[in-house]
Amino acid sequence: MASVGKYVVGRLLQAVVLLAVVSVITFALIMAAPGGPAILYDPSITADEAERIRALLGLDQPAHIQYLRWLGNVIRGDLGTSYTLGLPVAEVIAHRLPATLLLSGASILFAVALGIPLGMLSAVRRNSWIDNAVTAISFMGMSIPVFWYGLMLMILFSVRWRLLPAGGLETDTVASTLKHLVLPAVVLGTVHMAEITRYTRASMLSVLHQDYIRTARSKGVKETWVLAKHALKNAILPVVTVIGLLLPKVATGSAITEQVFAWPGMGQLAVRAAYQRDYPVIMGVTLVVSVVVILCNLVVDLLYVYLDPRVRYE
Repeated sequence: MASVGKYVVGRLLQAVVLLAVVSVITFALIMAAPGGPAILYDPSITADEAERIRALLGLDQPAHIQYLRWLGNVIRGDLGTSYTLGLPVAEVIAHRLPATLLLSGASILFAVALGIPLGMLSAVRRNSWIDNAVTAISFMGMSIPVFWYGLMLMILFSVRWRLLPAGGLETDTVASTLKHLVLPAVVLGTVHMAEITRYTRASMLSVLHQDYIRTARSKGVKETWVLAKHALKNAILPVVTVIGLLLPKVATGSAITEQVFAWPGMGQLAVRAAYQRDYPVIMGVTLVVSVVVILCNLVVDLLYVYLDPRVRYE
């Protein structure tokens, strides 16, 4: 346990350095982009008023001074104030983050719940019509554009069949929340489900012909127990790695899905902030998403100890 604790502390220290690098790169890209905050281009204000607003926001200062001021505020727990909303960035993100976490968690759950069983089935029925069908579905899932897939599902389930709402989010009841969650979670999770299926199939195929699998079968162990207890437990480690690598994709890919389904999450907030050059919101969203991704990857790494006793963090 002490070694695990040292490992966690070391990873957290690395995370601080990584977050600093991410913030510098993000800030540099923002400063390099043409244009400025939307409020500076309001046709109703004069050039003198625009210059006064620039000075009020601190945009007339050198870029490194602006970054250091932002960094100092972040260290004190202040993410700044949104240029367009006039609200603290922390308050805006706190309002939007639960919706993104709900969508991301549901999409990963959908991907894992379907991807691992389909990958196992494809490996066990290798070269059969089931294997070919799963392979075809996987390649289709990885190839379909997210926005097109979302629009097609919206047309079918919302416009034509009127089974599910076309967009937005209602949290009045659990049933209402689930109805609004189904379509965006399926769209966002399909691509990741396809990847998990392919990796699970490949990992299972490498395990099914091992000696300990043949030994378990020769002892009369039921096939379902052989697959679940012996094969899957040893094949799951590469799949867990893939799931950990998918977390950043979920965080970034949710922006497109949230735009299509008008989902009030961080992705939609980031897109609007980028259009309006709302620098504090862009920096705040980037920082929070980076923290979430780093923590999720840390949890995945710690799962290795549970899944494979041979793994030790010295």
